[in-house]
Amino acid sequence: MQSTTSSKGKVERPIGYVRKNFAYGRSFAGDADLNAQAEWWLGSVANVRIHGSTRERPAERFERDERHVLRPLAHRPYHSLALPAEREPEKVRRLASVPRVTIERRPLAEYDRLAAGVS
Repeated sequence: MQSTTSSKGKVERPIGYVRKNFAYGRSFAGDADLNAQAEWWLGSVANVRIHGSTRERPAERFERDERHVLRPLAHRPYHSLALPAEREPEKVRRLASVPRVTIERRPLAEYDRLAAGVS
């Protein structure tokens, strides 16, 4: 059995790699610009380098081992299941300088329905 530490490191290490080698020092005009820069970086830097552990190019390994097991994306569009916002307490309303983040909350039954493919 693998230790939690080594598994956690394998999962988190790529995030640091992307931050250090792509994100830091860049600016983005918006989501489209971020996506365009990321596509360029993946195609010309990250996925064509020789990986330190596997000694293979990630793009070649993906084509050989992974692409054939992927399934196509769903044909139906994503429908948000966000629930109506609850009334904010007075104390929260008074904190106008604090940015508000909308969190999409779903009942567990909604995940069962989605997994079953019911719209």
